[in-house]
Amino acid sequence: MYSCSGVETINSDKPRVILLGGGLAGLRCAQQLVTEHGLSTENIVLLEASTRIGGRIRTDKSFIEGFSLDLGAELLHGDQTSLYRLAEEKGWKMEELISLAQGDGGPLPADSNDGYANTVGAALEDTSLAGTCYVEHEWDVDGDRTFVLQGSLGQVVDELSAGLESCIQTDWPVSKVEFTASGLATVTCRDGRIEQGTHVVSALPLSVLQDGDVEFVPPLPEAKLAAFQHMGLCSIVKVILKFDRRVLPPLLHGCICSESFIPEFWFRHLPNLPEGGYTMLAVGFAAGPRADAVTSVKPKEALKKALDQLDDMFRGRKWLEGGGCTGKGDWEETVEVHTGIAPEHCEPRRETSVSGGQGEGTLAELPSSAYVGGLVHDWVKDEPFVRGGYCYPRIGFDETTHAHLAASVNGTLFFAGEHTNTPTGTTVHAAIDSGDRAASGVLQAVQRAQKERASGTAAQIP
Repeated sequence: MYSCSGVETINSDKPRVILLGGGLAGLRCAQQLVTEHGLSTENIVLLEASTRIGGRIRTDKSFIEGFSLDLGAELLHGDQTSLYRLAEEKGWKMEELISLAQGDGGPLPADSNDGYANTVGAALEDTSLAGTCYVEHEWDVDGDRTFVLQGSLGQVVDELSAGLESCIQTDWPVSKVEFTASGLATVTCRDGRIEQGTHVVSALPLSVLQDGDVEFVPPLPEAKLAAFQHMGLCSIVKVILKFDRRVLPPLLHGCICSESFIPEFWFRHLPNLPEGGYTMLAVGFAAGPRADAVTSVKPKEALKKALDQLDDMFRGRKWLEGGGCTGKGDWEETVEVHTGIAPEHCEPRRETSVSGGQGEGTLAELPSSAYVGGLVHDWVKDEPFVRGGYCYPRIGFDETTHAHLAASVNGTLFFAGEHTNTPTGTTVHAAIDSGDRAASGVLQAVQRAQKERASGTAAQIP
């Protein structure tokens, strides 16, 4: 039996696993424990601090009628990953994004001292060079292609949480995790509620662990505490602009603007929606100090500055139907060399108006002429139980950091989350993979404990 009055009343030989955090890592761990490792949902409880699950996946369905908008994580990085395989298995439609990333570690010479830092999500002076080199290996492991789902990443949340409804509790911010000498655990909520079990999986954001929101008794090992400080969770803000018609070329996937207010844009073209016509989105992305600069002004001003930036970027430019913007004379060559898009995709070159939809024309309408609204989503202020975007290597990071972050404690306390994943982090699939690893660790610990009880050699945890 399991009781909420004291750990001494737990006397069942069956494991009870308490998962902390309802993001993708926690959901995947719970799913694997049930579907792959044979645990009953009665023996699992997942505690989520906020009123929703999904963690850094947050979907808005009101900004554009008929469209699910990702306010948080949005991109699928790599075509050799668990997330890419899941999307293929489920038949989710993906669109590949092509980024020509000048000043951001892309194929053209860098022109900015801090362009790369918008990708890492931190100021360069706070970023470990060794850690950056280590993290960059993810492109070798995962593949260097980037995709978006035609739906949203909310599909991933729905997939991982299917069948787990009975064991998920939201509005449950954890304040304390305490283990007895025998290894049994009591998890306490801020309002005094408790849950008890035999194993605990922390899939809490790095910020929660760094800031001491949760007290661990006994305290966590010094090596793990030090590793917490060798990773950072970057500020992230999205500035999303909505347009009632397409005023940019359909193959213009994104722009890096390393010296501008918004350092990176990508564009989504959304046909046949109830609002009518052809709706276009410009998603502005800023991280670290660049995000702080955006959030230093009011949302209304941030939207205006972003829209003014787009107007400045495209004012007087020419574009090719099916291709991209011109003006410097090198667009077709750049596209062909770096993306493999053949030059004939930029033909014919007949002069016509933009509205005609044929050949070459001058951008007759500025983006502001089609603008109908926008929003700003700040992952520090607007997500108090996350307080950031993704992790980056800080000074002091080395090849052992992820191992210390991922290491279990006494075979009863396990850790998941993109910050714990080896060899790559910072991505949605890293969070999913860490949930797989934690579930396997719990299963091994459960089997080991069962063997020890059967042989009468179960040891007390000091």
